[in-house]
Amino acid sequence: MLFGNVTGSGASQLPTHAVCTPTGLQIRGYYESFEACVKEYCTSRTRLRWSQIRTADIWIPPHLKTAPHHATVKIFDGHDLSTWELDCAAVHLCDTIDCTFCWSNILNPECHMTYAILGLGMTSFLSLFCIYALCCVPVRLLDIAVLGWSIIKLVGRGIRVLVTRAVNRIRKGTFTRQRNRWSLSMAIICLSMITSGNACQEIDFLSALQTRCTDNNGNQKCETFTDVVVNLNQVKQDGCIRITKNGTHHWDIRLRLEEVVLSCTKESITTTQDVITRVWSTKRCDSAGSCSSGKCANITRDARIPELHTVNNYTGFTGCSESCGGLGCGCFYLSSGCLFYRVYAVPRNPELYEVYRCMDYSTNAVVTMTSTRLQGWQNKDQTKDLILAIGTSVAFSEAVVTLDTLWTPPSPILNNWFITNKNRTATWVPNHVPAYTCSENGQNCSLQDTCHCNPAENAMICSCKNEDLKDWFNQVDRRLPVHQGHWRLEQQNESIVAQMKHGATASLTIRLRDQWKTVKYITEDTCTVTHSPAIGCYSCENGATAEIFCKSEKTETFASIQCDRDAFAVKCNPDGHVSNITFFSEYSRFRKSCTVECGGPQQKIEINGMLKYTASIWTTIDRLVAGNTTLYNEWNLPDIGHIFESYLTMMKTIIIMMISVFAIFFFTYSIIVSTGVKTAKGILKLILMIILFPVTALVYLYFFGRRRLARNRHKTDHIA
Repeated sequence: MLFGNVTGSGASQLPTHAVCTPTGLQIRGYYESFEACVKEYCTSRTRLRWSQIRTADIWIPPHLKTAPHHATVKIFDGHDLSTWELDCAAVHLCDTIDCTFCWSNILNPECHMTYAILGLGMTSFLSLFCIYALCCVPVRLLDIAVLGWSIIKLVGRGIRVLVTRAVNRIRKGTFTRQRNRWSLSMAIICLSMITSGNACQEIDFLSALQTRCTDNNGNQKCETFTDVVVNLNQVKQDGCIRITKNGTHHWDIRLRLEEVVLSCTKESITTTQDVITRVWSTKRCDSAGSCSSGKCANITRDARIPELHTVNNYTGFTGCSESCGGLGCGCFYLSSGCLFYRVYAVPRNPELYEVYRCMDYSTNAVVTMTSTRLQGWQNKDQTKDLILAIGTSVAFSEAVVTLDTLWTPPSPILNNWFITNKNRTATWVPNHVPAYTCSENGQNCSLQDTCHCNPAENAMICSCKNEDLKDWFNQVDRRLPVHQGHWRLEQQNESIVAQMKHGATASLTIRLRDQWKTVKYITEDTCTVTHSPAIGCYSCENGATAEIFCKSEKTETFASIQCDRDAFAVKCNPDGHVSNITFFSEYSRFRKSCTVECGGPQQKIEINGMLKYTASIWTTIDRLVAGNTTLYNEWNLPDIGHIFESYLTMMKTIIIMMISVFAIFFFTYSIIVSTGVKTAKGILKLILMIILFPVTALVYLYFFGRRRLARNRHKTDHIA
């Protein structure tokens, strides 16, 4: 069952709101536009003016829906923009498939076998049709493609010959692209070499000890410690260190890179208001009022003249343009008159807005550290969120954690300017200063000229560019929080923070101090461990999750679970405790043999499961276009062996389907061969008839007119 923890303005009445659904999200109520984001995936839509539909279904990629996910939805209802934060439960992949002719259906046949076979048949038919069209038609499309490519190459050579000065730049750009492709290829190779799993670094406590001694005036002081380096990244967000002695696990330290937080160092640019620009103009004849002596030459930008007394108190600037004179223009003198005008700003409301940018960002990594003691008198765990800057250290549970390096992919969103009224913040166009600017307290305001003016006989006609700040704050792609790629910008107090939960790489050093003894306690308490099948996806970022239920007989303790290279520590108590453990696999059929240690004899369990394929070609294309090509699940391939085995279970149906596909294809082929030429001729004749109809009609009318004229002449001659 789906659920969502919702926060947002108007949550009690819920006039227009968002909810979680098996396919993703749904907007319920009237909306003008919305934007929905889950991790790095964002989609937006504007309602068609003629549409009366009051709901909108939002599709979310399967690899995001199959795990618990957080969604941010911004909805503009025509009056105000509200933000909804939803925590949606995981959805089984089979429940998300709502199509027949799609990869999710065809590559996961165990979900809906009948529809998968139907989709496979449609794919086979279209494949045969494309092969026939490319290779067997009289004018092969392949030849057309080759000819087009030859023409493109010829044009390219001609451009290179004509634009000789750009050769060096073109080569430089090519080198840069090749270098980027090389870096991308190396990243893919490195990712493919990383072993999937959540394995601990097995460290022998005795052999890893180091001793450092200092001598201070004969007083020798020694310190024993162990340094361990842990690398965390998007592929492996969890790092685990397990201290063992004589094959017994004593200490389990687990680190998880939760997010990277960049805090903005503000630099105020200016203060502005939401204003509308207007123009007031008046005409004076020569030698009347301010139109004397030098006429317009005496009018400056800051001039306050009596003719414009109505708007002199508004912020703006004054101008003057010569106008016509004489009786025809309402003047006694023939010399030109003066057209005085003032462009001024009228505030729509008294609210002040600050435009600022981030001079710099202070970077911190949020790392969750869990320390678990095993095989001791009192087995317990401690968890703490560590906020680490580069080069800083934090002590926790007899260990010192230091953040050595932190890498985040660059993003242009960090270069944005921002505009805020203290309560709301939106992104602003970089390097663009508003036309209406003031000091910090809203005084000493000035207005820049953004108008295009043309003088008429008695008035100045101006077209001014107005910046509607209310409309600006109601744009779903500008109001914070804003998502772009891996980054999320949100308002925090009166500043901005940028958050990244995926895509960062961190290197940490853990120093273990020698302040504890390794004593193994063997108790009579035993644990019973049961588990659920592993569910999730293969060749994906989320991996597969198995639910572990651990129940101890007497006291609360911890059990150590070792699954090949993967190691976990799970809590056990007399009432039973449920924990989730995560695995990563490249194949659909998942199987892990594990051993469980909890005071008594070892217990062996086997975790099995059938994992799903969640990659989507459409989201891959979307990320490639957006430039987010460093994601782990861009180059994942389906488990062909499992798919083949699944379809073999329905061998008879598959054979019938393939026979039907070939029969339909040959029937279609025969129809195309027998009727294709006739149909083409008929269509060509119809087109020629439509094109030549006006010409034929004109010719007919011409000869019909001549014939009628000749007939009339013949009648006239006969009467005469």
